[in-house]
Amino acid sequence: IGDASGKNTSIEYSKDIGLVYGINSDALYLNGSNQSISFSNDFFENGLTNSFSIYFWLRNLGKDTIKSKLIGSKEDNCGWEIYFQDTGLVFNMIDSNGNEKNIYLSDVSNNSWHYITISVDRLKEQLLIFIDDNLVANESIKEILNIYSSNTISLVNENNPIYVEGLSILNKPTTSQEVLSNYFKVLNNSYIRDSSEERLEYNKTYQLYNYVFSENPIYEIKQNNNIYLTINNTNNLNLQVSKFKLLSINPNKQYVQKLDEVIISVLDNMEKYIDISEDNRLQLIDNKNNAKKMIISNDIFISNCLIISYNGKYICLSMKDENHNWMICNNDMSKYLYLWSFK
Repeated sequence: IGDASGKNTSIEYSKDIGLVYGINSDALYLNGSNQSISFSNDFFENGLTNSFSIYFWLRNLGKDTIKSKLIGSKEDNCGWEIYFQDTGLVFNMIDSNGNEKNIYLSDVSNNSWHYITISVDRLKEQLLIFIDDNLVANESIKEILNIYSSNTISLVNENNPIYVEGLSILNKPTTSQEVLSNYFKVLNNSYIRDSSEERLEYNKTYQLYNYVFSENPIYEIKQNNNIYLTINNTNNLNLQVSKFKLLSINPNKQYVQKLDEVIISVLDNMEKYIDISEDNRLQLIDNKNNAKKMIISNDIFISNCLIISYNGKYICLSMKDENHNWMICNNDMSKYLYLWSFK
């Protein structure tokens, strides 16, 4: 954890804070009670004339609705902070006279990545707040005077486990154009791609291929009154190629992003959904509520291939069992059998 600006910011942090792969690169993972990172620099001075902006990517993994601090710079109840409350975020500013501004922001408890931007423009006496590419607050801060606190900004995990990526703190306000540019630059890198390098879409019909057997699509095989998924390596012309759809947990999403949680459906005479059998094979079931929710990610070396996992194990092809290479769920990531592409 370091300062990339060259401003020699002093950084202190809990030694047990982890790094995980985030929306575009490494992300901070705060999952323990009272883990914190403190950034100290005279550039962070809060005053009547000091403009500033702060932006970061946030993924909230918690479900707790108890008030829980996220980030801020406060001393003796003077300064600013962002905290979780009632499944959303609240931005609070309070000056040395007790004048206060509280703004409740949108729901961020859906386990998805969100881009948070706060811009305080003292010259224009204006506060702008963005969630993703949406301006959610445009408020006057004329009545907020000195918010002197300290030269330290603290990122804290009190109750909610969180991922934070790309935390930036500037001693100037930001504009809508800058927010949109930053947001879409990262977002475009976070999309999962199909075999043609197009963005993978929810509710669109695809065929599924394994990287090793790139000419053999996935088929359905009925066995002992259950339906399993395999590649057709028997030259059986009677098998029908399976058609797949990805269903988002978030109904408002159109495109699939890294680390999205999805339900995979297979279009037969009736739509069916993927479950995992006792012998770890992928099988089809009728009830969507019993389908497994899987995590989709991309392969960092092969851009149009993706990785599907469930509960820390990978969806891959088995070695040949009689006439079939079954789709299974286990820890074997050898020989690229865990890489998939949608066409």
